[in-house]
Amino acid sequence: MCAVLFSAVLSGCAKAPLDRPLSTSKVDIGPGTLTEARARLTGTWTLLSLDLFPPGEPAIRGAATGLLNYDEYSNLKVDLRLTPAAVKLAQKIGIPLSAEGSLTTTGHAVIDLQRRALSYVFEGQKPMRQALHPLDTNLPRYWELKDNELTLRTKDEKGTVLSVAVWRKN
Repeated sequence: MCAVLFSAVLSGCAKAPLDRPLSTSKVDIGPGTLTEARARLTGTWTLLSLDLFPPGEPAIRGAATGLLNYDEYSNLKVDLRLTPAAVKLAQKIGIPLSAEGSLTTTGHAVIDLQRRALSYVFEGQKPMRQALHPLDTNLPRYWELKDNELTLRTKDEKGTVLSVAVWRKN
């Protein structure tokens, strides 16, 4: 009796794999899509210039040299070597630096196509958090991409530009 019941139960089991692909919508490709933006941003970029405009203080031009690596999964690694003036500002507003005045971060970029903005989330950091200072990395960087040059601008809530970084794709 058990053998018959066991046989009946087994015959009702599907012979196909249990994992089925989920139905998803088609991914948009071409100009103006997230796919195109990611593809154009993917690669290694060299910092050509970084100008900082801290509120109520003199501008700091040529504030750093550095590299930015962006992969096809929106992961970012940024290595910056700050000038002495930029080191003073970083220390004043609480940006952690190495003893040599460098800053290396890894994280993930969130692309907002409508606003043409990138937001940066460090590894282990909550995606949504309050900015700690006017140059905080979680503030959106408004981007322009022309040929192999990427310009990122940080703005305050009134639209005043706080930083401009120009990068060239290697």
